[in-house]
Amino acid sequence: MTVKTTESITRITRRLMLAVLTLVASGMMLLSSPAIAATITTLNPENFQTEVLQSDKPVVVVLVSRQILQNDIITLEQVSRKLKIFMVINTKLL
Repeated sequence: MTVKTTESITRITRRLMLAVLTLVASGMMLLSSPAIAATITTLNPENFQTEVLQSDKPVVVVLVSRQILQNDIITLEQVSRKLKIFMVINTKLL
């Protein structure tokens, strides 16, 4: 019973992560200029002010829980790759 529950939770978590990434990427399309240059930065209390609050470019923050990363459900590299692919496919030049 617990194995099925764990598998179901893992499956649901993956689907939710993909849905969140899709929503974030869709939001990025509205905020970004025709030329997209993504910088992937891991935020922490020390760099939050400069990277997010004082940035001169539009900023999109993708939240990934530590538990998902620790359980090897998805890696930061996979999140970055999926987001970049989505943006390349769905971005239209004006």
